[in-house]
Amino acid sequence: MKKQRFPLLSARQDWISVEIFTLFLAMSVYAVMVWRHESGKTEEAMEAVLVTMRHVSAAILPMTVWILGIFEIIGEIMIRFTSLMEKMRAEGKAEGRAETIAQFRQYFAWEKRRAEAAANNQPFDEPPPPKPEGYPEE
Repeated sequence: MKKQRFPLLSARQDWISVEIFTLFLAMSVYAVMVWRHESGKTEEAMEAVLVTMRHVSAAILPMTVWILGIFEIIGEIMIRFTSLMEKMRAEGKAEGRAETIAQFRQYFAWEKRRAEAAANNQPFDEPPPPKPEGYPEE
């Protein structure tokens, strides 16, 4: 099933809130780092605020692109991996089902030969095949 996409940079809709939170967190950490660096250089708080705002506003676009890109790449890898795992699981179930059907057919063919030999009073010394998994015990 294809996920709905959000128009902003074609991001997946269910990841937008996580991406926005991550962007907010990254920008907050960056702002604190710049503030601490700039506040040690000057005595005026307003100058430190202006420099911090200038740095943070310049970093918003690159950080947004990086965060969206990372989420989209990792998300696409996860989606493809999940799809591959589901495909392998379905193939494994089909293969297991085919093997079980073959085992049942082999066992029923042996039962039929044994019943025919008993009906004709003929000796039957063929060893039984292993009982298929799920076959009811006698």
